[in-house]
Amino acid sequence: MDILYLSDTSRDTLFDISELEEADTAVVTAISDVSEGLRRLEASEFDCIFSESKLSDRTGVEFLSAVREHYPALPFILFESDSDDIAVDRATAAGVTDIVTCSSDSLQYELLLNRVQAFVSQYRRENERNQQDDLFARTHQITAVGVWEHQLDTSRSFVSDDALEIYGLSPGDNLPLEQTYQYYHPDDRDDVRDAFQQARDHGRSFDLKARVLRGDGTQRWVRTRGEAFRVNGEIQSVWGTIRDISERERIKSELNHENNKLNDLIRVVTHDIRNPLQVGFGQLEHARDTGSTEAFDRIQEALERIQELMDHIVTLSQQGQEPQKFERLDLVDVAHTALDAVDESRITLTAVDHCSVDGNPARLQRLFERLFENTAKHTNTNVTVTIGLIQPVLTSTREIDVPSAGFYIEDDGPGFDDDLTHDIFEGGYTTTANETGFRLANVAQIADAHGWDMNVSTSSGRGTRFEFVDRTLVEP
Repeated sequence: MDILYLSDTSRDTLFDISELEEADTAVVTAISDVSEGLRRLEASEFDCIFSESKLSDRTGVEFLSAVREHYPALPFILFESDSDDIAVDRATAAGVTDIVTCSSDSLQYELLLNRVQAFVSQYRRENERNQQDDLFARTHQITAVGVWEHQLDTSRSFVSDDALEIYGLSPGDNLPLEQTYQYYHPDDRDDVRDAFQQARDHGRSFDLKARVLRGDGTQRWVRTRGEAFRVNGEIQSVWGTIRDISERERIKSELNHENNKLNDLIRVVTHDIRNPLQVGFGQLEHARDTGSTEAFDRIQEALERIQELMDHIVTLSQQGQEPQKFERLDLVDVAHTALDAVDESRITLTAVDHCSVDGNPARLQRLFERLFENTAKHTNTNVTVTIGLIQPVLTSTREIDVPSAGFYIEDDGPGFDDDLTHDIFEGGYTTTANETGFRLANVAQIADAHGWDMNVSTSSGRGTRFEFVDRTLVEP
């Protein structure tokens, strides 16, 4: 126990340090200056302060007042040489812990030590409790945990403001138990109700993840825990916590989605790359044995197909991200640039409208390249690709100046069956042998990154039409 003792060294002190230190339970630091005492308090931790009422520069009550500004609960024992009611009243008003009236020969150190130890023990307990409360408050602030309790005998409910906010309610709102269930998603409501009843009837604690439907229509994922509170062995209430875990669930969902995409890529790549590798290894062995030029050509073709596959993978992984830069683009100019890049002489490009869109130049060109490659791979004859605008559907007959809802790209090629339109945008899907199946999946990702809904209509022998519609310009 560390004690700070202030006394006036110009006269006999009321307190003999050696008497207390002999008890081997206290370390006493004796000083005579109030300012020095305050500095010592800032620099070190003390369990108690002893101070005589008359000091050289100030009174003991003045020192007490200065201490209480920063240490409101630190035990402070004031020593008085005479009984002075006015001094006692002032010390009490300033927050003194105890006043000892004594002379140097009458002070009973053993009794004093017992009293001081009791004060210090209480002070330490309060300090620990305050630290726990502060830790709880800071943890509560970080985690935003709501608290609730439902009493069984009175049917009364207590729900903290943090819990009410999770439900979309205002601070102080009343939320009875039966009404609480109504805020949970219908698919989760019975699980929450059953868990509470098990806690109420059998004292079983629970830890659930469920969905809360707020009054504004939004959905929150929550984790709610509960357990029974007993008095003399009887369950009196069920209490617990509720925490919003929506952000964690969103991140978890996104990670699962990305993992699924990665698994799909791995599956497709493993399947598609195996064939050209087998061809390449087989032809390599043949070339070693025969030196055949044809074998080397086949090896080169296999390597080119592997390179094409890798290019598709890299593009597909990047194009789903939000474009970094938008600018006003002439759609026909971008299409001609893309057609030159794929070097496909069988495709003739025409435009029925002057088309301008806001987009990312590189990615929009990639979209056209993929569509042209897809068209070329599925036809053995010349084909015409037409670009035009999609006009919005007006809700009145009055002519107004409105922007186009989007654009279309259609060809007069062989087309395909309508029942395949949902499958062709899946990564790895193809109806042609030795194809990677990434082109149209890549097109769909680029469109989505630009905020366009993509639709396709086709019929065997009558060509294919791809439509790209701006979501913000079309009524839901």
